Amino acid sequence: MESAIKDLAQLSDTQLFETVSEGATHIVNNVSRLNTAAQKLYDLEDFPTSRMLRHFATEESAKILVLLDSLRCPRKKSMEVSRTLECFNDHVGKAIYAKACDWRPVTFKDMHSYVEYERALFYLDGPSGYDWIFKNEIVQSRENLIYVDYMRDITNDNEPRDRYWVYPDNDNKYIHEKFSNFHTPASVTLTLAMHRANIATVSGLRIIADIWRSFNPTPTTHVSELTDRNHLTVNTLHECGILDNNKLEEGDEVALLTWSFPLWSIEVRKQRKPRKQQQADMEKLRKERKNFNERRREIEARREPPPAISKEKIEVLSEIYWNAEKEREELYLAISRNKKSNSGSIKISSAGDMRHDDLPSLQRLKKKIREELTEDERISLLALAWFTRYEIANWPAVYEHARDAVKSVNEVYIAGLGSQWLLGYIRWSTRPSSEAGNGPADDGTSLQE
Repeated sequence: MESAIKDLAQLSDTQLFETVSEGATHIVNNVSRLNTAAQKLYDLEDFPTSRMLRHFATEESAKILVLLDSLRCPRKKSMEVSRTLECFNDHVGKAIYAKACDWRPVTFKDMHSYVEYERALFYLDGPSGYDWIFKNEIVQSRENLIYVDYMRDITNDNEPRDRYWVYPDNDNKYIHEKFSNFHTPASVTLTLAMHRANIATVSGLRIIADIWRSFNPTPTTHVSELTDRNHLTVNTLHECGILDNNKLEEGDEVALLTWSFPLWSIEVRKQRKPRKQQQADMEKLRKERKNFNERRREIEARREPPPAISKEKIEVLSEIYWNAEKEREELYLAISRNKKSNSGSIKISSAGDMRHDDLPSLQRLKKKIREELTEDERISLLALAWFTRYEIANWPAVYEHARDAVKSVNEVYIAGLGSQWLLGYIRWSTRPSSEAGNGPADDGTSLQE
């Protein structure tokens, strides 16, 4: 057997609606089964398998969106209909249809740009945006989610290149899921809402075709036009007795009214390029990365003006800060034990009686900042703390920002940054590396082949 999905383009409307309606029923059943199983495994804290099944549910739900998009396309545009149907079995195409349910473009031009980004064979990314070259994110993330593989970094075209294993059951990827609720993908939510609205019945599909085949978005088509068309669809289905509002679940109407732009007029599948063109694209990204790193090294080499506060004074202030943190911790313990803190200066009878401002070390730190530091020293403390926050260490810009802001912040704010002062000074004192952004990403998903 072989896929005959493209043969749908050859059917008459009557045959097409009947065939698509039958297939949509099977797809919805599969989506519901996969999503329910994913939620059960999530509750059992089998997060890798849960995410895998949720991904499969997402891919299946996208199939209905592909089928409906082929119906939203004018019949005379046979090439576009066939191209749309090819997304039915294309991983990138299905993923883009699913992702589109989460996008909120202002115009169709925005939607097109989102699609083009997702189709790219390679792209630059990382903390700075230029750290590594990655293969198509949809393809690579899907493979990493399902399969075990031994990968090689492709950021640089020379050895030695980092090699490492990627695998689905990496607990580090799922830590956050232990502290959150199960999330049903937007495409699954939309698909199930469409099912409850009877959109995939023969009569529902006929209405979809009647309303949408005259809607041919151009780059300037505003999202308001899309919203109007979605409202018209829901109202018409209701007026014709196809959609019963009493059968919709919470959130279904919102999902139906935010159905995304039709994508039949643009290419949605992964880019297809000959090997030479792929290599040329890679070299272009490597050159772009190299130019960025050269600019970055130039920026990070700037260390003027030097901090107007000595390392010794920073160390003294930092020690007071950490003493205040220790006292704070002791106070929390004292609350739970309902007794005096170790400092003996504050009696705690309830959480409401604890005032961090009363901490002796914090009072001392605020006084030093307020009375013993010059304005230039306070500027330096602000700048050093903020200096730790940015991927690119642009010291002059951070220092100028601190100079502008110092009069609008008080000693309480500056004292609250105490954990970052020494880290900022160390970063300021450290000579910028000769090469930025080499090596695999922390989660094992850097540039691969």
